[in-house]
Amino acid sequence: MANISPEAYTTYGMLSKYDWSPSFKAALMGSIDVETGGSFDYQKKQDNGGPGRGLFQFEGNHLNDYRKYLKDNGLTDSSENQIEFVYKNMTIDSYSKDKQGKYVSNAPHEIGGTNRGMLQDAMKNQDINDSTESLMDDYFHSGVPHEDRRKKDSEKYRKSFKIKP
Repeated sequence: MANISPEAYTTYGMLSKYDWSPSFKAALMGSIDVETGGSFDYQKKQDNGGPGRGLFQFEGNHLNDYRKYLKDNGLTDSSENQIEFVYKNMTIDSYSKDKQGKYVSNAPHEIGGTNRGMLQDAMKNQDINDSTESLMDDYFHSGVPHEDRRKKDSEKYRKSFKIKP
C-alpha cells in the first residue's frame, strides 16, 4: 500500500463531507496531488511562478471569484473553504436576475451548464478514470493536464482508502 501523508488523509476527510461518489473523491485526490505536487497545501503557489494558487490551482477569474466568495461570506482561505467553493461550483446550477434583469449564476464561479452536468454525472460514477477525465476536461482545464499522473495518483488513493472499483 502507498504511503499516504497526513495532509492527504485530512483532505480526503474534508472531501467526505460532500456527496461525491468514493471514486470521484479518489479522482479529486489524484488531481489535487498533481496540482499541489503532493503537498496538499492550500497555500500552494504554482511551481513555475505562474498564477495558480491552492489545492485546485485557481487562477484568473476562477481565483478572483474565489477571493470574492471568501470576502462575501466572511471567510478566510483554507483547504475546507477551497473544497466547499469547488463543490458549490459543481453543484449549484440555478440562475437569478440581477438589478439590470440579466441572468447571473448563483454558483460562486460559473463553469458552464454543460461542464457542470458532466461533473454531476461523474460525481455519481464509479469509474475512476471517467471521473478523472471529467475533472480534467470539465473543471481544471489544465494547460498541461498530466492525465497519466492524475490517473495513477487517483488509483493510488482508491487503493489506499479501500474504494471498490
